[in-house]
Amino acid sequence: MASSDVCCPSTRLPALISPTKYNPKGTTIVLDKLDIYIVGLTTHKKAIVVLADIFGMESGRHYGVADQFAAAGYYVVMPNLFHDDKVTMADLGKPRLSEFIKTWSPEKWAPDMDKVYAHLEEKGIEKTGLIGFCWGSWAIFHESARGGKFHAGANFHPSLKIETMFKKSVDELANKCQVPMLMGACSNDPKNVKPKGSVQSILSKKSFADKCHYHVFEAQKHGFMTQGDLDNEATAQDVKQGMKMATDFFAKCLGTIVEEKKSESCISAETYTQDGEIAQRIAVYIPYYPFKGIKCFYDIGGFLKHPDIFQLVVNTFVDRYKSFEFDSIGGFDARGFVIGPPIALALKKPFFMLRKKGKMPNAITGTKYTKEYVGDDALCIQRGVVKQDDRVLLIDDLVATGGTLCAGIELIKIFGGTIVECACIVEIKHLNAKKKFKDLGYSDVPIWGLISEDILTRKGETSEDYVDDGEKHTTTTTTTTTTTTTTTTTTTAL
Repeated sequence: MASSDVCCPSTRLPALISPTKYNPKGTTIVLDKLDIYIVGLTTHKKAIVVLADIFGMESGRHYGVADQFAAAGYYVVMPNLFHDDKVTMADLGKPRLSEFIKTWSPEKWAPDMDKVYAHLEEKGIEKTGLIGFCWGSWAIFHESARGGKFHAGANFHPSLKIETMFKKSVDELANKCQVPMLMGACSNDPKNVKPKGSVQSILSKKSFADKCHYHVFEAQKHGFMTQGDLDNEATAQDVKQGMKMATDFFAKCLGTIVEEKKSESCISAETYTQDGEIAQRIAVYIPYYPFKGIKCFYDIGGFLKHPDIFQLVVNTFVDRYKSFEFDSIGGFDARGFVIGPPIALALKKPFFMLRKKGKMPNAITGTKYTKEYVGDDALCIQRGVVKQDDRVLLIDDLVATGGTLCAGIELIKIFGGTIVECACIVEIKHLNAKKKFKDLGYSDVPIWGLISEDILTRKGETSEDYVDDGEKHTTTTTTTTTTTTTTTTTTTAL
């Protein structure tokens, strides 16, 4: 057998560069040194794991496949099982291809699949399907043989003949299969993976035989699902058919997903519980970095780069507060200025800024407080933005110890205003801002945080020469004073 034929037929389609205009809908996180792309919600407790072809998840349309299943209601995971290793079309027909495949034996990548299953279990997933292309189909059969925690496998242009590289039999591998399989072969794939081939003959004797499905895309060459040219009408139609075939197969094996069609901005506020489904979707776009001497500095800039997620954040706040009775929204310097105005516009409420002292004309400075970083500061608001008996919603990106929020509350109270709630995207629960509120007499002011540190697990990528050049964190405490009271307290910012 020629080295080019150990995995893919020599007549396979060339590998595509991942479409440059396509913007993946999900994000990549790290599970114990394994990069995985995740997208979609866990609402329906059903997941799809995408296993890439021999050229890896970065090539072709693998991200698009993952996103399409997410749009159908699945939580989708795509692990980078090859890590930093890869092959290209230039390696076909050369020893490098055989070396690569032998390097990535099941014993090497099975532990990474166990990490994926553990992640899905942690997310509360109850039914899982695997979809694989080329090499990925061989991996699916091996996962089934070893009792992997999934319930159905969809295989397109399956390269089960890889098994012969390890001096083992394809039929023996098929005989160990424990779940229903969809086999979508191409015209130039081996006979044993096509309808009426030996794989079907073996699976037809299994208890799940009635759920299996076999098809040949006669007009297509090996690789078309992820690497085929969609400008070719016949290829585009067959790709569409293949995706529908897979979706129908998973519905039969995992159960149908029934989802009411409605915009996320109209979902009931009960949906937005802390660390709930919407929070989980947003959280993967908030990485943390070592910054300002803090090990985990959470960066909302992560979701600001993704308009659909930024819009989801805004929609979340709008949906929660559209039934609240209040007069205006105040945003804290500086990230509260980013998220507050679009929320105020959507709710048709006036917006005002709580700025650092000396940054705004015609302003009154209120409470002095100790920053979480070096030094202290004070907030100011412009005259007239808060009037007696005004009901105010305060918004910031994050609440840590609650010092900044307390300073803002005190300033609003100076002008006779009432705070209906302090709303933040992230609440660092272990710093217990609510206790500070109680200690300072603000127990009547509720804090609502959409996301806690419990689900903020994405470590930001940094270069080897990364330097933490932010002003350092300090635990030094100082006395807090206000322009209208003599109360002495200790506060820390955020």
